[in-house]
Amino acid sequence: MEENRKRTSKGERLNKRGILLAEFLMSLVILVISLVGACIIFVQAHRLSEDSHERVLALSAASSVLEAVKDTAVGGVAQINTNGMIPAGLNNGQIAITVNPAGATTLATVTVTVSWTAAGGRQKTLQLTTMRSGL
Repeated sequence: MEENRKRTSKGERLNKRGILLAEFLMSLVILVISLVGACIIFVQAHRLSEDSHERVLALSAASSVLEAVKDTAVGGVAQINTNGMIPAGLNNGQIAITVNPAGATTLATVTVTVSWTAAGGRQKTLQLTTMRSGL
């Protein structure tokens, strides 16, 4: 009887060790899944932060151009030099000024378009529009 008890207790101990190993493996799987999810969230947050930063730079550049538009006669708005207004943080940044109607001298709609290449090669644009009067 005593031998049977020892075997049972030894078998129970082996069984408990097996349960502990299974519990450990399950907790390890859950931990790995959680860490992968957290990494994905951090990568996405970083990407969104970069996009936001690029938009702020583009908005700043467009605002600078609109300030130059204020100080320029309506007929000369299309000839504003925008080369120095492109921030260094905008990859392949370009600024375009559109005056509608073209050649207007008294009243025109001025649209400033800033375009750049975002991370991953995506093309992004931002537009600001205002009215400009020659009076």
